[in-house]
Amino acid sequence: MWEIELENPNLEELCYYFTEQSFALYELQIRMWHKIGSYLKIHPEQIKPFAKRTHKHLSEVQTAVAFAEKYPNIEDFPGDKATTWAKVKEMFALKETRKRRPIVKILKERQERHKKRLEETQDSLAKAEIVGRIKEDEELAKE
Repeated sequence: MWEIELENPNLEELCYYFTEQSFALYELQIRMWHKIGSYLKIHPEQIKPFAKRTHKHLSEVQTAVAFAEKYPNIEDFPGDKATTWAKVKEMFALKETRKRRPIVKILKERQERHKKRLEETQDSLAKAEIVGRIKEDEELAKE
């Protein structure tokens, strides 16, 4: 299944292989989301639990449902082999609205975890590594 179908390819053949396999992955991902959307449009109560369990943003899962509703038969979808799931999401304009935490807050939280680990560890090599990470985070916070 995971075997490369090329034996001693030249650069052109390798690039062609990469491109064709990428297109195959795009199609596979679109078909996967269509199947998921088809199920969830029948069972809408499962949309939020599915998003939570798969760690996907709710808007992405809602896009899959909208996609399956608009194209009940995936073969009717007008995309070509270069169409990605990201392009499908753009077509449906259901944008993700994630709230991003400020980097300074993230770095401070990480520094606190490092300091706690520093107090708990006895290994001098591990301590040196943790101190290095704390210093890196301090530098990043300055930027």
